[in-house]
Amino acid sequence: MDLVIPKTAVLVDIVQADRECGEFYLFLNQVSPLRNGPQTLEEFLNSQQLFIPAKRALDGRFQIVNGRNIIYIREKEAVGEQPLMLIQVELRNQETLLVGPYEPMPAANARPIDFLNSPHVFLAFIQGQTRIYINKNHILRAGEQ
Repeated sequence: MDLVIPKTAVLVDIVQADRECGEFYLFLNQVSPLRNGPQTLEEFLNSQQLFIPAKRALDGRFQIVNGRNIIYIREKEAVGEQPLMLIQVELRNQETLLVGPYEPMPAANARPIDFLNSPHVFLAFIQGQTRIYINKNHILRAGEQ
């Protein structure tokens, strides 16, 4: 009997509140528990797991990262989409990012405050050509640009 669950490795940059940042591999399920298809990084990050296993790309060592300590995670793979709205986000680590919501919202709920008040902890944005997942507990202020 094989108890190994197949996973898909995703290379990301993780920025943590203690100023540690680096490239890590996160391991996603090949089947999403919420829908048809593979698990997305957004589903993984918002799955209520407090501690996240991550493998450092530099040396292959595993770490268990406290999700509350993560400010944001940036995917390495480029996306070809451009956001319809830009939001300037000020973070606790004194970084300011110009990002756009990854998925368009219905017109009735398309304000930045509606997006920021969604039930998810990690919010999916686009910055440049990549997806970035910001832990909203580390957002100090935000405003539409």
